[in-house]
Amino acid sequence: MKLPRWMRAKENPVMRAVLAVLGWSDTAWSAVSYDSLAKAGYEQNPWVYACVRLIAQSASRINWVLQRRSRGDMVEVDEHQLLTLLARPNEFESGARLTEKVFAYLLLAGNSYVLKVHGVPSAPPRFLYSLRPDRMTIEKSKDFKSPIGGYIYSVGSDTVKLATGDVLHLLEFHPTDDWYGLSRIQVAARQVDIAAEAAEWNKKLLENDMRPPGLITAKGAITQADIDMFRRQFSEAYGGYKNAGTPLVFSGDDVKYDPLSIAPRDVEWLDGQKLVMRQICSVFGVASELLGDSENKTYSNIQEARRALYMETVLPLMDMYRDELNNWLTPLFGDDLRLDYDRDSIEALQEEREKKYAYLANARWLTLNEQRQACGYEDIPGGDVILVPLSEIPLDAAVGGEAQTEGKRLILGKKGSDAAAAASTRRKFWRDPERKERLWESYKARVDTRERSFTRLAEAYLKEQRDALLAKIRKHSSVGSIAAESVFDLNQEQKRYRDTFLGWYRDHFRRGGEAGMRAAKGELFDDAQFKADPDKPTSWMFQMTPELEEVVRRLVLDSGSRVNETTKEKIYQLLKQAQEANETVEQFTQRVWESVEFEVWRARLWARTESAKVDNYGQLEGYRQTEFVGKRGWLCSFVPESREAHMEVDGTELPLDEPFLVGGERLMYPGDPAGSAGNVCNCLCTTYPVMEG
Repeated sequence: MKLPRWMRAKENPVMRAVLAVLGWSDTAWSAVSYDSLAKAGYEQNPWVYACVRLIAQSASRINWVLQRRSRGDMVEVDEHQLLTLLARPNEFESGARLTEKVFAYLLLAGNSYVLKVHGVPSAPPRFLYSLRPDRMTIEKSKDFKSPIGGYIYSVGSDTVKLATGDVLHLLEFHPTDDWYGLSRIQVAARQVDIAAEAAEWNKKLLENDMRPPGLITAKGAITQADIDMFRRQFSEAYGGYKNAGTPLVFSGDDVKYDPLSIAPRDVEWLDGQKLVMRQICSVFGVASELLGDSENKTYSNIQEARRALYMETVLPLMDMYRDELNNWLTPLFGDDLRLDYDRDSIEALQEEREKKYAYLANARWLTLNEQRQACGYEDIPGGDVILVPLSEIPLDAAVGGEAQTEGKRLILGKKGSDAAAAASTRRKFWRDPERKERLWESYKARVDTRERSFTRLAEAYLKEQRDALLAKIRKHSSVGSIAAESVFDLNQEQKRYRDTFLGWYRDHFRRGGEAGMRAAKGELFDDAQFKADPDKPTSWMFQMTPELEEVVRRLVLDSGSRVNETTKEKIYQLLKQAQEANETVEQFTQRVWESVEFEVWRARLWARTESAKVDNYGQLEGYRQTEFVGKRGWLCSFVPESREAHMEVDGTELPLDEPFLVGGERLMYPGDPAGSAGNVCNCLCTTYPVMEG
């Protein structure tokens, strides 16, 4: 046939051919029934259900990360409207729930649709919804530049036409369909049918004690009435699981029963079922041992199987979803933004990442920034240096002498052979202004990371505390009958504080200790590499002794006491004001609700103070575990919030057991709780080691 003029244009000749072959029908209909696939597979097959649920829920637990381009570098954004939308996409479900549905639909139907709802098409959307794929139909366009003219969503007799730009269509590759993706259940349809028939057959066998009927014979003639009687009595007396093992008894002359079944061990029944299960698992990319198949050991342990699940199945799907969101959704919030997911938060990949970081840490031919780039982190100022194995200091600062190489060893020049000169260089190492800046930036990065994790814990802790407090208040009939001790139990709150935060304090203290020991070697400790590790990597040097465990417990007890004493005083004050004003219980409840002590800003200020304090205390203990560190120096942050007293003490170097005099108070380290709140809260100062010998 003769193509119209718009199809004879030069653009996209492949689409011209596709539309010409498919004709001019307005709708592209899916050839496979989603209902039958979903019912036979997901609803009735336990292995399909387990595979889909495992993949979808694993993907839904991965955190989103937003980055903004700033001066050529990508900087992580902690709070943004896009992150809020992904965390709460609509009024009915959470972000994790939406993501789970998106991937479940994709695995079941081969297609998944996300709808964005907004008032102005060019403005960021207010809501995101996941739509059922069986209700969606693609409307073809006669314009090959935009072959999809829209989407039609049907519920019963009601239909809604959706604009192409408002729908994100995720689809699996289909070799023979130009519009819809290929369902994985469709690929595994035969195995699903076999499993269904096997389940039905198994049920029939169980009803007969795993044996098919036998043969009843008699030497004499048997009437039809006798046959019917035998059948009825046999079914009533010996059928069903309750009659399993019941002996057969017949009356009459020369009547006998000959069983026709074979022993269950000869049926090899379970082996056939396991084969079908493994075939279904292979279609979905799930190791069968994750579903309880202990005989099919593809991997040496469950941890390896879980890692393979993420690397080979979940992350490729997440890559596709992320890239589509960056094309379809992210540009509406700004051209300088890029959405990604946080691989570091995936627990199953921790061991793999630790091996990679350990390899890069020993890659002596790479600069610090090259190592950071390989880990996916941005460069740091002054990071274009190579560290030499001898003392872990930049090559250009190696004792001031000429560095010569012999084979693979680094040999320092004549001047470097002098021990006194080497010791002098070590003492001066962190006094260099540029190195001080790099050390502080490394410390600040650790504090920022730990501050975010503490804030999440603190916000949940304060919310739970507030809700429990309000519940206790509402139990009273009047404000006058309320005793402060009855609504706020200080001992109970301190115990809850310990249970909530002890793990965080222990982990952050240990990281601070490791940072102190690394600094003593002239090395920066990048906490981001280990921020999600459940256990200490084997490469860490810092030892968490029982004495230090007790130190951490005292830190938690002290912080919990301070925080809850403040809350207690506030509650007592609010109760006194309510009783003096003769308020109702509801008015007092509202007063407590609006109290500034429960606002988010409190959690953030609290998190910053605790993060800096614990890191600095850990650093001090790290210095003490390094034999050639005799002193430490105060390193002021010199940020706009820096206090005058802190700037005055900058550069002061004292023995490890001698406190700094800061604003008239004796502090062993920045953030020391021995100081007043005005001297330690929100402080971003740190220390640097002074190496001797």
